Amino acid sequence: MSISCCIITKNEEQNIASCINSVIDFVDEIILLDTGSTDKTIDICKSFSKVKIYTTIWEDNNAKARNKCLSYATSDWILFLDADERISKKTQNKFKDFMTNIEHTQNTIFQFKSINRNPYSLDKEYFKSSLFKNNLGIKYVGYNHDYPKLENTKVTYTLCHDMIILHDNGTTYNFLAEKHQKYIDRAIYILEQNIDSKNNYYYFKHLGDSYLFLKDIDKALDCYIKSENLAKEIENNKDFNLTLYLKIKKALLYDEKRYTLLKTYLDKIDLLMPNCLENKIHQGYINLILGNYTESLIYYNQALLISNDINSKIDINIGIGRVKLAIGNFDDSIKFFEYAYNLKPSDEICLHLVRAYFFSGYKNKCDFLLKKHGFDFSRLDIKKELSKYDIWSLKEKETLC
Repeated sequence: MSISCCIITKNEEQNIASCINSVIDFVDEIILLDTGSTDKTIDICKSFSKVKIYTTIWEDNNAKARNKCLSYATSDWILFLDADERISKKTQNKFKDFMTNIEHTQNTIFQFKSINRNPYSLDKEYFKSSLFKNNLGIKYVGYNHDYPKLENTKVTYTLCHDMIILHDNGTTYNFLAEKHQKYIDRAIYILEQNIDSKNNYYYFKHLGDSYLFLKDIDKALDCYIKSENLAKEIENNKDFNLTLYLKIKKALLYDEKRYTLLKTYLDKIDLLMPNCLENKIHQGYINLILGNYTESLIYYNQALLISNDINSKIDINIGIGRVKLAIGNFDDSIKFFEYAYNLKPSDEICLHLVRAYFFSGYKNKCDFLLKKHGFDFSRLDIKKELSKYDIWSLKEKETLC
């Protein structure tokens, strides 16, 4: 069972060696299609015996370039990577076992989890079509954001949560902003000219992504809703809908006036991912903000049952403590805040505890905790201080894009 790793390059001297080294031990050949490098990319690639180098003229069509790269591959399976990506060490170690387990699958595209560590990227984690059998007729399509597709045959997309791709593109915000503006211009042209009408739902979704990156929230939401309506006509669109709902959620976080609509999409995500810890915590938080305290407690308690790390346990106990405080159950709120504080003391939990202590009449405990964390009670605006720690505070919203 052989594997061809396909990579397209142009001036990737800073990234290509790391990319190749991350697959060199388990692939049989590396097909590298260069689209006009003027740096040392090709010289670096020549030092690897498994790399087969081909060149082409860039035609402003990524799908066309990917398909040309595919045409040179001779192995049983295709692993497609971008030049600024690499397979994580843990994934490298289990790749051969993974391939043994999927050897007999048919018409399946395996989507690996891509972790983007660029602070300006819109998506920190997402699933990317990465691995599929060669010679099935799978081709890349799409005039803007390309994706692999098998015409006239049903394809199964399998999410591989433990197969990790690390994406370290190292670009600046301005570089990415210019890139997204180009995506916008191209997507608008495709939609206006009706070039690929059957996939308009796909272009509206990616148009929304670019508007979201540029923080034009109204346009982003408009595109996402159009995409959702068009996608209703597509069969087996569960995975697409989930991706779309997660983007809509991200866009709606920017305005508390839209939290009622946000709750609608959290419910839709919950149906598709009933055991998603993050979504349970978000449901708890949004229902808390909307004053749906009973529902908030239901979701926080569901999250508590599937939580398996300290940070999520802290978030959940803070959430439950806030609900208890809001309904006037001060003693219970203290229990949950104290539990979170004992897991990992912080200024945020200190302030929540001080509020609960204050309403319960424990002035000495208030004074002790505030002094311990260096707060001056006479000048302290607890509500203002706590706003810095809201689950989607302004500071954190900025990092989302």
